[in-house]
Amino acid sequence: MKLLTSVCNDRYLPGLLVFLHSFKKHHPHWSYPFKIYHRDDLSERSIDLLKRIYPGISFELITDPNFCGKHAHYMCLLPFKEIDYEQVIFLDCDMLCLGAIDEILEVRKGFAACLGFEFQFPKRLIHNIPWYLRPLGYLNTGVFSVKKPLLSESTFGKLVQEIEKNMKSKTQKLWDQDIINAHLRFADKSLLPFTLNAQKNLFKTYFNPKDRDVRIIHYTGGAKPWYTPGNGFLPLEGRYLRYKPIHDLWHLERQDFIATYHFDPMASLATAPVAP
Repeated sequence: MKLLTSVCNDRYLPGLLVFLHSFKKHHPHWSYPFKIYHRDDLSERSIDLLKRIYPGISFELITDPNFCGKHAHYMCLLPFKEIDYEQVIFLDCDMLCLGAIDEILEVRKGFAACLGFEFQFPKRLIHNIPWYLRPLGYLNTGVFSVKKPLLSESTFGKLVQEIEKNMKSKTQKLWDQDIINAHLRFADKSLLPFTLNAQKNLFKTYFNPKDRDVRIIHYTGGAKPWYTPGNGFLPLEGRYLRYKPIHDLWHLERQDFIATYHFDPMASLATAPVAP
């Protein structure tokens, strides 16, 4: 059995609403359960709206102090605890789906993710040199798959130990992505094509992602497409303007969302109607 997972709060709700809409369009035959991890910053109203978009969705309130407060950035490690599933797929909520990612269902190794950028050299070249000599092999965990034997209490326990060690350290400041890369550096991994997690920085000089068969755009960085003037977020200005063409793709999907569900996901925190 397979499980889809993500993390969300009220600030990221517009992103997850639009992503779920785009994801459903390109995966009409997927019926896997989708679990959202959250703390106390995802309101009941937000939960109701997400259920409206993806009826099979479920939510898990996280109270473990290792994943709360200033340690919330470790929540992307939570998929490793889902040991009752044969495969768990994590999908960040600040993304846009442009095509099917069915190939992620076919990975055979315990962990699979994309490199942190587009890398054209043979995969074996990356995996067959020592970790300290391959900084270019750093994985981005916006999209990843974890399967057994890495999907286990043992693996999750070791990741939690890394969190606790990091909390006690005065100099070591690791994020969840850093911990995964460090802990799995010698594990047998699969590399997913960059098209399943094309980060926004690939589009500094704009090219049409559909011409490169991009299936998922990942809006990494501080400014999200829904962070626009008048919405209570950081305005999309200054150096972030260079990403406007790729942000415009998100807003096109937002318009399709509005036409489908008859409310604006960017107004969801205050005025969106909830289905009866």
